[in-house]
This record gives sequence, C-alpha cells and structure tokens, in this order.
Amino acid sequence: MGEEVEMVEKIITPEDFVAHGIKISSDFSSYTGENCFALTLTDGSGVAIIKMAGAGAWQHAHHHSITREEYFVFTGVLVLATLNGRGKMVLRVHHSGQSFVCKPGMVHAVYRAAGTVFGVAKFIIGENEEEDNDLILEPEPSLEKEISGQGDLWTRRYG
Repeated sequence: MGEEVEMVEKIITPEDFVAHGIKISSDFSSYTGENCFALTLTDGSGVAIIKMAGAGAWQHAHHHSITREEYFVFTGVLVLATLNGRGKMVLRVHHSGQSFVCKPGMVHAVYRAAGTVFGVAKFIIGENEEEDNDLILEPEPSLEKEISGQGDLWTRRYG
C-alpha cells in the first residue's frame, strides 16, 4: 500500500527542539520538592513529567484564566481539591493510571504525595499577551482556607 520508510535513530539535541519552537527545561524546586522536566511551546502550552522528591504537599489553591491542564498519574497519588457550586470543597483521589482535567476558570489545588511521578499537559486556550503563560494563575483564598488543615492528613495517608 504505502511506501516503507526507514526510521533512523538520532540523538535529539536541545538545539533540535529550539529549531522547532520548543523550549526544553528541567529544574528542582526546594520549595515544592518537585523535580520537573518540561517541553514548552512559545505560547506557553507544553508537557512536563514531575517527581515529588520531598514530602507530600499541596499546591496553593488557584485557577488559570485561559489554561487547561490535564494531569496523568504514572505512580503514586494525586488528590484534586475543587469547589462545588455551593463553595464547598470536593476531594478526588487519583492513583496510578488515572487522569483528570482542570478547565480554564476551575478553582483547584493538587496534593502531590511523596514519590509520586505525574505528567501535566498545559494548553493555552484563547489570547494571552503575557510572556510566561505558565505563571498565569490567580490565587483562590476560599479553597486555600479549606486545604490549609488538610496537609498532615494526606501526608499521613499517602506520604
């Protein structure tokens, strides 16, 4: 049917990524305990694989105005905290092989258990004039208050 194409193995360099408009980065945050390995497009969309090196911890509660995030749990546990229509906290536990989505405007925080390895894909939906889309998030004090007493509970349960 189709012509066979021979695949050639090639070591990809950072310059190869840049030539295609993709930024490659890795960093460790001593504040969050995350080792993050990311590929990011010029609009801020991208994918990252993250390993929690330190103790489990909650993100600060927030929402993104124009970013959709899709989380994938490779190993370990992520707990998604959101607010329902009455402003009450809803918790959903996600284990290895499970995923979830945070749509633009959705108030959320994620507990990342110690040792958890997860992926997150970020999609910029709509126009944005900021240079670093990955940092565009808006704090949510109502959910932050709800999760403030939750850290020790989830650390005891999942690490």
